[in-house]
Order: sequence, then C-alpha cells, then structure tokens
Amino acid sequence: MKRAVKGLTELEQEVMKVLWDNERGMTNSEIADCLKDEGISAASVAQVMKRLLAKEAVKVGEHILVSNVYARTFCPCISREEFIREELERLSSSAFFSKKKGIKGMVVGLLQSDSEGELNEEDIEELEKFLEDKKAVLKKER
Repeated sequence: MKRAVKGLTELEQEVMKVLWDNERGMTNSEIADCLKDEGISAASVAQVMKRLLAKEAVKVGEHILVSNVYARTFCPCISREEFIREELERLSSSAFFSKKKGIKGMVVGLLQSDSEGELNEEDIEELEKFLEDKKAVLKKER
C-alpha cells in the first residue's frame, strides 16, 4: 500500500478521511453522502476523485450495481498513517522548521501549542509507549 502522495488539498484530504474510515470501497455518491454536512456534492466528489486518481492516492475498486447502473468504487492506495508520516517528513524538511531540530522540534512545538487541553493523560501514556517501543527496536538494531 506504500505510495508517495504529496500535496493533497483540504478537500482531497476530507475525501481520503471518508475512505480511510470505511473498510470497503465507496462510490462517489456514498462519499458525497458522508460529506453532505460539509455541503460537498457528488459532482465535487467526482472532480476530487479524478485528481486523487491522477495523484495515485486512490484506485478504482469494484464496479457495483446501484439502482439500474454500475458505479465504480474507490479505495485508498495509502493508509492514513503513511500519509501522516509523509506529511510530517515533508513539513520537517521545509523552511518552516529548523533542520537541526527536525521531527523532534516539530513534535515539541505541537505539544507546547496544545490548545484547549486536547492532549490528555491517555494520549501522553500512548506517546510514552510508542517511544519505549521505538527505543527497543533501535536497541535491537545495534
């Protein structure tokens, strides 16, 4: 599933979130139904899907019968975690962040700017576990 996907617009990311949150491929209409509260139409989703196909962020899945016609379904080519990792790597190498501090500086900055107490004790414990697991992997690699 690994594929470098760069430069997704906000709308493209919203469509990708819908696909990531579902375990099966979805049609344009199904995606639009999930985004109707944001005022996104099926026509807009169709345009976004063309761009996501061109960027190889999604692929065509099955063709399913909808009413009396067949519709294409779309599946993500990259997981949410892979996309986030790529975005973080892209941001850390951008001019906005010091090369010296890299990912560490970016994470520290994000944690310091935590607004409205979004980071809770459970989140911190999960981060600690992740770091401990990463340390263990690095020690094994030595």
